[in-house]
Amino acid sequence: MENRYTQRELQIKFTSTFTTESPDDRKSPGLSLSGFFIFALITITLILFSNTLVYAEDEETDNNLYVQVHVDYDKAYDVLDRINAERSKRGIRTLPMDQTLMDAAYVRAAETIVYFEHARPNGMVWHSVDDKVTGENLGMGTGSAAEIMKLWMESPGHKENILRSEFASVGVACIEYRDIHYWVQLFGDTGSEGAERPQNETKSLPLDLPREEDGGDFAYDYSITVNGMAEDVAEADDGEDYSLGLRAENIYFDPSKLNWKIDDEDIAEIDKNGILSIKEKGETEITALSGSIERASVSIDSRENVKDLYIMDKFNFSENISPRNRIDGESPRPDLIVLSNEGLLAEGTDYIISYKDANEDGEATAEIIGVGGYKGMVIKNYTVSEFSASEQ
Repeated sequence: MENRYTQRELQIKFTSTFTTESPDDRKSPGLSLSGFFIFALITITLILFSNTLVYAEDEETDNNLYVQVHVDYDKAYDVLDRINAERSKRGIRTLPMDQTLMDAAYVRAAETIVYFEHARPNGMVWHSVDDKVTGENLGMGTGSAAEIMKLWMESPGHKENILRSEFASVGVACIEYRDIHYWVQLFGDTGSEGAERPQNETKSLPLDLPREEDGGDFAYDYSITVNGMAEDVAEADDGEDYSLGLRAENIYFDPSKLNWKIDDEDIAEIDKNGILSIKEKGETEITALSGSIERASVSIDSRENVKDLYIMDKFNFSENISPRNRIDGESPRPDLIVLSNEGLLAEGTDYIISYKDANEDGEATAEIIGVGGYKGMVIKNYTVSEFSASEQ
């Protein structure tokens, strides 16, 4: 995928400044290196398209994922003042902050964490974020309003948007995610309906990302984290609590905005913030959902001293068995010995076993599943012959 990079890859890959001029120009945005900061700028001019929904969503269910960021309204309003200072110097009418555009700018700011481009991760065009949007400038890297405005004003495309006389209102956003600042200016050609200036805060912003089965560039491979570490299977201790989350590559989603499903509530319970409490020994599966969309699952095993299973057979590891070695016409059954790293195990108490597949010449399968304090499943295939090795 050409434009999907981790933050570290962005820092390494882009070392020059590049400006896109239309939403159909899908070249990667560039970064210019300055001091200890890494900067990126992209701009979009006034071009309108029809909005085509690529990924369908149940309107009654919030299927969004949420990313927790620091929202800096002070820096956003600092940019607003600098926009209007530049316009005033040239005799162009100043732009009031518009609440609708500002809200949309914060949505776009969160989206640029995932995809720093004039396209949205859900496959829709950039201005579909709101009908009032007719122009967009993006930036990332520096935490300084003065520096980001300087970079924008030094770029012809960004500067054109900032000074465009047709624009009548603006929404500005500044967020910080994992020590990187993301900036958005959204311009409109209608007047402002006013805007509040809240205090800076930490909040969760929505990300509309497709399901894995939908495919596409942003059908991420999601994983559940247990105490910050991505896990498919996690061991847990009875009576302990664990913090669960959801991750896709280097993006961590707000666990309090997820729906958590647990298969066996007698073994464990999980609260709305993703805190898992182990109630008793056992094994269960936990699934993270955004709305109705299942994103990832993890198997939690709280049994004490869980050991792996091993298998031997009675014929000195021979894999030949006789079709006569069966019960009531069922599949041939090898005589099995099952053990762990600590010794012999007892059928029914430590494991259960089933036989299947062949009852004549061919292949028989022994499937051993651990119970009690033993984990996993062992499968061994045996060749069915007229006589077993021990009978030859």
